[in-house]
Amino acid sequence: MKRPILVAGLLLVAAPASAFVLPTFAILGKIGNRRAELGFETLVLSGHRGTAENPKAEPITLYVRAQKGYRIDTPSRRATTLVMEGKRWSSEGGATAAPERVRADMIVDFWARPSKDRGGERGLAFLDAFNIDEGTVSYGRHDGRVVWIIGAKPWESEKPQLWIDKDYRVPVRLVSVDTKNKVRTDLRAYGVGSALTGEWFPRRLETWVGDRMLEQLSFHEVRVNAPVEAALFKPPSK
Repeated sequence: MKRPILVAGLLLVAAPASAFVLPTFAILGKIGNRRAELGFETLVLSGHRGTAENPKAEPITLYVRAQKGYRIDTPSRRATTLVMEGKRWSSEGGATAAPERVRADMIVDFWARPSKDRGGERGLAFLDAFNIDEGTVSYGRHDGRVVWIIGAKPWESEKPQLWIDKDYRVPVRLVSVDTKNKVRTDLRAYGVGSALTGEWFPRRLETWVGDRMLEQLSFHEVRVNAPVEAALFKPPSK
């Protein structure tokens, strides 16, 4: 079924002058165009997992394979998280849990996709997975930068929504709401374009559940197109 073309409107924003807001499919298509310009095959990021109180609690390595997914290794706990093909595998200390279904993932669907998204179809499917209203687009600010907000007005914090950096054209915030228990999860990306990680990946990722920060991932180095063994992206066996 073809989607109706959204009508662009005028919105007032604090930072730039008033401007026409692009329709959702055009904004989402810009993400793919920008990522395609980077043209990477792999990313290997070194960093730490922690909390606001202890941001460097444990070292981690994040592996990204273009068009496939990502893996996070935490050597201190012999822990691994692998996300790809619509599933998430987790193992720790040699024990592997049953894979979880993943309806969509901001890293897999956007950050790890250096390819064009004609008509924004891939992005629209992502919005559908999180029940984000593609008919609502507004402007806001995040990390000191202008963003497009799809799914809500800037003050509607309880609605499912996706925030996209207007210049770097990548998602920097995802608010999702569990349809069963109404718990709100807020994934926030900071430091896009920093000297340490560039446009390749955010400098920091924060996961909030309600008003509590669940975890923080921070990165201080990125190696582009570094060798990554195929075995790292093989689902762990029990």
